[in-house]
Amino acid sequence: MKMHSSRLRRVLTAAGVASATLYAAGLAISAESLARTSVSLLYLEEARELADGLDTRRRAFYFDALAKTRLGTGDIEGAVRAGLEALSLFRATQFEIQEATLLNELALSFIALGNLGRAEELVTSARAIAERLDHQAAVGHILDTEATLWLARGDAVRALALVDRSLAIEVEHGPPNDQVGARITRAQALTVLGRTDEANTAWADAGIVARTLSSPTRRKRILSAWAEALAAQGRHAEAYEVMRQAL
Repeated sequence: MKMHSSRLRRVLTAAGVASATLYAAGLAISAESLARTSVSLLYLEEARELADGLDTRRRAFYFDALAKTRLGTGDIEGAVRAGLEALSLFRATQFEIQEATLLNELALSFIALGNLGRAEELVTSARAIAERLDHQAAVGHILDTEATLWLARGDAVRALALVDRSLAIEVEHGPPNDQVGARITRAQALTVLGRTDEANTAWADAGIVARTLSSPTRRKRILSAWAEALAAQGRHAEAYEVMRQAL
């Protein structure tokens, strides 16, 4: 994992285009699972030029991985650039479920950038594809993104209704890992609505799920958000304890 950048570059170059890019992607996934997002990004960036020699489908997956990793490091604009590249490639290969997933991820990036109009266009397109394909797991994720969008617009009532639908689908069709975003969104919506007791229960439920997750990144995402919510209520000792578990 601590391979020096120049050494990594030599290894990738010697491996050949396809195998080198897959090797770098595998290292990136391993680093991401250990919550080492910056290391994950290094592996993918080193394979950037080699990826140009891949076929369209493999290039699409490469840029999709790059977009996710950049988003994880906080480089939202870089994530959008890589995501749009991946989107055009997925469309060229008619890989529709990946297109829907990527549209949803791009919508989240545009929400973070404050461009809610563009985010709505993207998430609406994503949902149309997922519903046409009857891909319920994807529909669940997309509903959570819609909830996040309406929460950003100040409509917590609509956000709560959407995220409740999202969570119901994700509990039925996916593992706990898939419920991370929806559980956070639900607790946040309840907080905005002033339903503090219900929000605290939602955060506690999210914390229970967080502690079962194998991914340190996803576990930290839930626990950090819960700690912030506790601190906002002035419950600093509890916030500290939850944040300690996140680290």
